[in-house]
Amino acid sequence: MYKVFGTSKITNQTIPKFASALSATTTTVDIGETESFLHGGELPTLIIQSTCHTVHIFVNGQLSGYAFGTRENRRFTYRGNINLHSGTNRITLLSVAVGLPNVGGHFESWNTGILVPVALHGLSQGKRDLSWQKWTYQVGLRGEAMNLAYPTNTPSVEWMDASLTVQKPQPLTWHKTYFDAPEGDEPLALDMEGMGKGQILVNGESIGRYWTTFATGDCGNCSYTGTYKPNKCLSGCGQPTQRYYYRDMKLSWLKPSQNLLVIFEEIGGNPSAVSLVKRSVSGVCAEVSEYHLNIKNWKLESYGKGQTFHRPKVHWKCSPGQAISAIKFASFVTPLGKCGRKARCAVMISNTNFGKNPCPNVLKRLTVEAVCSPETSLTNTIIIRLLEQINVTRDTSDYLWYMTRGKINLHSGTNRIALLSVAVGLLNVGGHFESRNTEILDPVALHSLSQGKRDLSWQKWTYQVELRGEAMNLSYPTNTPSIGYPGYPQPLTWHKTYFDAPEGDEPLALDMEGMGKGQIWVNGESIGIYWTAFATGDCDHCSYTGTYKPNKCLSGCGQPTQRYYHVPRSWLKPSQNLVCAEVSEYHPTINIWQMESYGKGQTFHRPKLHLKCSPGQAISAIKFASFGTPLGKCRTYQQGECHAATSYAILERKCVGKARNAMLISNTNFGKDPCLNVLKRLTVEALCL
Repeated sequence: MYKVFGTSKITNQTIPKFASALSATTTTVDIGETESFLHGGELPTLIIQSTCHTVHIFVNGQLSGYAFGTRENRRFTYRGNINLHSGTNRITLLSVAVGLPNVGGHFESWNTGILVPVALHGLSQGKRDLSWQKWTYQVGLRGEAMNLAYPTNTPSVEWMDASLTVQKPQPLTWHKTYFDAPEGDEPLALDMEGMGKGQILVNGESIGRYWTTFATGDCGNCSYTGTYKPNKCLSGCGQPTQRYYYRDMKLSWLKPSQNLLVIFEEIGGNPSAVSLVKRSVSGVCAEVSEYHLNIKNWKLESYGKGQTFHRPKVHWKCSPGQAISAIKFASFVTPLGKCGRKARCAVMISNTNFGKNPCPNVLKRLTVEAVCSPETSLTNTIIIRLLEQINVTRDTSDYLWYMTRGKINLHSGTNRIALLSVAVGLLNVGGHFESRNTEILDPVALHSLSQGKRDLSWQKWTYQVELRGEAMNLSYPTNTPSIGYPGYPQPLTWHKTYFDAPEGDEPLALDMEGMGKGQIWVNGESIGIYWTAFATGDCDHCSYTGTYKPNKCLSGCGQPTQRYYHVPRSWLKPSQNLVCAEVSEYHPTINIWQMESYGKGQTFHRPKLHLKCSPGQAISAIKFASFGTPLGKCRTYQQGECHAATSYAILERKCVGKARNAMLISNTNFGKDPCLNVLKRLTVEALCL
């Protein structure tokens, strides 16, 4: 949402609520006619400190400068001269946050934005602190509010010819063009060489941010002798650290023609140099020695176990949509029979794999050069072999149907065999985890037929991604497909019901005892996969004597390993939204803890009571407020013997109309101490709408 609002001081960039990565803050400065810089003197200097990633400074609508931090230190200082005129001047700071902290102690309390003070130096009266002036805030850019990146949107915007922007690159500029999708199945990327920093959108979908910073260092000398340091043996100095930006545009984002590319450039660049490129792989090479280091062997040695030596493997893999069609070179033998027409392959490096040891007492290597060529097209979804599941589904569904037909002795005639393969999450850790397949493995075989064994792996297989219910969007509350529900338990069944949100603010969960394995949606939002597997083992005996083993002193045998699945209250639709909060006047705070831990005896920091509504809501009323000794719990609060009569009026004045508020718990905030020598609490119940 495009918002403009004001405050009496500068604040941090948590204001945008993730609606945009950009936030503009504006103030005005009055300059008298007698200032020396208006009569040939030195221009005044603007000094800004920031913890956002980039800040652009505008003076009277003109870009005056910009600055940015580093990955190691987000905090930076901008110092530059600005050109002011007599009268009222408008200073705007455009703050850009390239992602927010999501790890570290109390990361949610780390501010991102302009820091105080923001100061002008070099005026006749010396330094002027602008931090406590009136600042106007605007979240996002005008182009974002106008949805310039969406192909169905046609705002009345006058676009300039690209040849003019190349002659005079402008910062904070939107560029757009149309292009046709190239032929083929190769991965696509945008070559952003010539551009500076900004964002890319294709047909309204964001590829993400780009920042073509250039690598620095010494690429001329290379020596790994001595202590290892990251700046040893560098390469690519003077080149962009990244110039190609990839998303899976070919399969899901692109149309055959008239694809809209929109680029928002912050610094200034040459859009005529942007190009769409393919990644084509015609061959792959691999070389591994027979005693190459292996993670399995390292684990055995580190635990002091003398087990069988695990021989290494040589791995090679073609791009998606390709398969190994030929072996051009191999140093042991040509393993075409083992790897022909596969998208990837792994061969164990062992003398027995190649018949005999070709040269005893010599350290040998397996060296392979393979040719990659396009696979059979998937357009008709009929393939003469078994495919890897993830390359087919592209993460659009956990379910993939493998179907084939054949004349076998199930019943006379043609029988249909369907295998429903389910991937419950994918590997994301471990050596070469990206090369581990998730699929039905060959052979798929029928035994005990009159002709013996029949291998079905190389028959024609038809593939169907996802379930019919997924395609029909059964989990969305606004969707009402005409479908019947069976009245008896059976596998692969969709169930639905409606419920009201319970009162209170306690965490909610679904008790899935009695169910098996599947997925859960609430109002179209996925809770995830459930699997009520039962714990096995011996829970009757418990002794920790001897070597520790995971199966010692078990509990919960015969019970589900997990039966409760959390439901966020933010997903529910209650008839009204209440927020309750209660904090005592001596509640511990992080500031106090930090002072005590560092041995500092400073002023006591009083705690605050925080109220916060859901996104898009604001506090509409205070239903209960008491500073004293209130009784009860949320929805049933009552005044106690001690109560400040001003509680309700003060909370209503400070909170109503705001999405969130923090109230300092202090006697002076409520006029006077309502009951001396008594530990008091501030208790509030507010209504959000």
